[in-house]
Amino acid sequence: MSCRHTIECEHCWNETTVEQYESEHGCEHCELGPNVEQSGIQCDCCERSFSHDCNWDNAYSKLIWKYGLEDHPAAAEWTMICPHCQEDDDLVEMYDQEADDMAMDYYREQQENLKKTMLNSLKTAANEYIIRQKNRCAMRTFLIGSRVSNNEMEPISRQSFLHAQQYIAALLA
Repeated sequence: MSCRHTIECEHCWNETTVEQYESEHGCEHCELGPNVEQSGIQCDCCERSFSHDCNWDNAYSKLIWKYGLEDHPAAAEWTMICPHCQEDDDLVEMYDQEADDMAMDYYREQQENLKKTMLNSLKTAANEYIIRQKNRCAMRTFLIGSRVSNNEMEPISRQSFLHAQQYIAALLA
């Protein structure tokens, strides 16, 4: 019967046997060791290292799968969370709450931008409406003035209308 010595893996900090750690397959938990060719990935939460083949996740993946925000900087950046940290419910809940907050901030900002765009378009439309109404008022005033004048009726020309339009616009301003 052989005695199995255990050591703490310097990559994932888990207990593993010496023979497993020194094999070409590495530690049974992180698949890393002195005789393994790959270097592994370090977790952004706990700084443990695991192989590329382990069950990695993005801490802010909720931004993608729940909110559809693939282009959000936090979702695109990939905050690496290792298999060990994925088992920590408090840590996962914290990242989920941060993702919720980021999504709400994103949507709030989008709503503000839409609101500004809408208000600007309303202002532009209102200004155009006021200009059209002033032009109509100027034309009506010009026609009424032409009908009631004692002078011979002046032919309606562009120049005479523009003069009346400027005069009426100055009165309405």
